[in-house]
Amino acid sequence: MRERMGGAKNVKNAQWYELSVAAKLNSSAIKIGDGYFKITDFYFDPNHKSYSPEQTKAGYPAEIDITAIKANMQYNISCKFTEKPSRVLRPSSREFLEVLLEFAPIHNAEKRLNGQMNYILATNHIFGTELLQVRNWEFSKYEQLSERIKRFGEGRFGNRFNCSIFQPDALRLLLNRLYMLTFSIDELEMLHKESSEFQKAYDILSRRLLNIPRQGLCLHEVITVDLTVLCRSKNHTECYDLLIEDRICHVGNLDAIRRRLERSLQKRKGELIKRISAAEIGFTLNDVASRYSISPNAVCRTLNVIFNKKELLKSRHAFYVLPVVFDILAFEAYDLAQRIKETKDEFERVHPLRVKEISALELDQKALEELTQLAYLSGFGYKLPSSDIIIDSDQHDSHT
Repeated sequence: MRERMGGAKNVKNAQWYELSVAAKLNSSAIKIGDGYFKITDFYFDPNHKSYSPEQTKAGYPAEIDITAIKANMQYNISCKFTEKPSRVLRPSSREFLEVLLEFAPIHNAEKRLNGQMNYILATNHIFGTELLQVRNWEFSKYEQLSERIKRFGEGRFGNRFNCSIFQPDALRLLLNRLYMLTFSIDELEMLHKESSEFQKAYDILSRRLLNIPRQGLCLHEVITVDLTVLCRSKNHTECYDLLIEDRICHVGNLDAIRRRLERSLQKRKGELIKRISAAEIGFTLNDVASRYSISPNAVCRTLNVIFNKKELLKSRHAFYVLPVVFDILAFEAYDLAQRIKETKDEFERVHPLRVKEISALELDQKALEELTQLAYLSGFGYKLPSSDIIIDSDQHDSHT
């Protein structure tokens, strides 16, 4: 059974708005005055990023809705959404002050990036003229704003609020790196209906979420909601919902898997490729549940995506799950990719079986190609075409 998640008429929520804003910024330039603002070549992460009070030095944690990154440049994006926008935002507006409470501590925590850190406030409210002219303010207006934000912060956080990071000079620097953009619901709904570039960006960003809401996302591709992997939880507080191969996969027990992998890796220090048995990790087919039939190969592809999400397992290793047996091959991707690269022939094709550690694994041709591609993708950042991977028949036949 396959069903569409959402649709243009779904009830809109903050998650939908955040993803729609990110897709808009990721797929097209934004007209601002006489010019254009363009960050379409940035990598967008739609997962909220949190900063602890120890990092912010503000006396409270701060959180960013979306980050867009390119080399050493970063845009922190905060979205303020309401189903019934009726307010004109001014320097005294609660929404604007809340954004300063988020951005100023993060700006303080990320001083190492200096001029490379920028900010976007995206909302379906309307910005008043005074806010739109913030970069042309007299210094006295920054002083007034400093006093206002101090009162606002103390009222919210009490004595733990550190007002020192909201000085007029600091606010001026921050606001000169702030872009204020309005995206109406009507505009975003139209893009959902008519723009293929926007739809593509929206679906890609949805796949990057570490927790997929079960409704309200308005995905443009058909997906299945029926696969549970590694979950033995009753309350699911430590579980994730990921979009993998057009299925929403409910994933749990990752902390236990991470600890077992770390112990196994410690035992195998010095090995280029570390083979860890499924039994050692504590994984069997009983850890996969689905209402419908799913092949062992599809399970392995799903596990490969899960294990290689750095945000989840937080490992410097890459992992390849072997079909049928579900053993795990762990390796430091750059080291293995470099060894494979050294087997290049005069036609720039690689011969993975010439790496003795790979040859010793006795893998079939498909697994050899997938392992090679994973090593290149994780180690060098790009995928090697299958036509550039040569499985030497004499060496392969000796193992099969």
